Amino acid sequence: MELRHIRYFVAAAEQLHFGRAADVLSVTRPAVSQTIADLETELGVKLFERVAQKVALTTAGETFLKHGRTILEDVSKAVQMTKRVGEGKLGLLTIGYGSLGLRHPLFREAIKQMGVRYPDTDLTLTETPSTTQMEEVRSGKIDAGFVYVAQDSPDSTMPIPHSDAIGELNSMVLEEGGIGIALPRDHPLAGNDGLDLADFEREGFIVVGPSMANAYFPFRPRIVQQVSNINTQINLISVGMGVGLVVVSPSLIYPDDIHVMPLRNINYHSQFRLIWQRGSQDPLLQNFVATVRELSADR
Repeated sequence: MELRHIRYFVAAAEQLHFGRAADVLSVTRPAVSQTIADLETELGVKLFERVAQKVALTTAGETFLKHGRTILEDVSKAVQMTKRVGEGKLGLLTIGYGSLGLRHPLFREAIKQMGVRYPDTDLTLTETPSTTQMEEVRSGKIDAGFVYVAQDSPDSTMPIPHSDAIGELNSMVLEEGGIGIALPRDHPLAGNDGLDLADFEREGFIVVGPSMANAYFPFRPRIVQQVSNINTQINLISVGMGVGLVVVSPSLIYPDDIHVMPLRNINYHSQFRLIWQRGSQDPLLQNFVATVRELSADR
């Protein structure tokens, strides 16, 4: 049995006239009659009662019509869904982001635009550090990720991976950044321009990750709190527990209850990037990358 048999039968059953069914199908009447006869032979039952120039459905025909319509509807839905998946308009994407990336307006706008442009797609967002995102993109656990990477020494002050760690992954640079210091709003030095790290020798530092003691510091920093993510770091700085080093860039947004300033005499460069698996042919992922690229170019 072919799909053609079902389509011809449903047309004939709905028209109750082989000639009108032939017109609907744009075929000849004998083609309809022969196809219905072949179908009845295969099923071993009569689907139509033929009286003079009229036809009527048998009880078996009425049953087959109900199922035949369902089959044709399912096939039509499958065709449409397949086309939409192939066009990248339907499907599921898993996108990684870090607590720092969440603060970047480009990340937020990309997620919003995917919902506007491709409303039938499902995006699953997973918060995880940049290094973990790289591993998960390689393994296929996530489809793409928004990561921060350092451009200078791997022994860097900020707890983000070096750009070399991206390796064979595809990536797109979204914004260049540097290093700054976050202070409580009422800190005496808040708002001062042209500060060096040495100006904060007496301060207690709130750090993300296991250590910050390296060549960037002209002194041994006094670490008062070690936290697991930047959101906690920012919250503790806002209540006056200490200061902290943070990534700064033109678009990166920090809350109003802290003051973030660039620092002089530190040659530190970071990048905000989108990463995804090289060689992926997923149309939805390609649409996502294109959306991010377009938004990045407009900035």
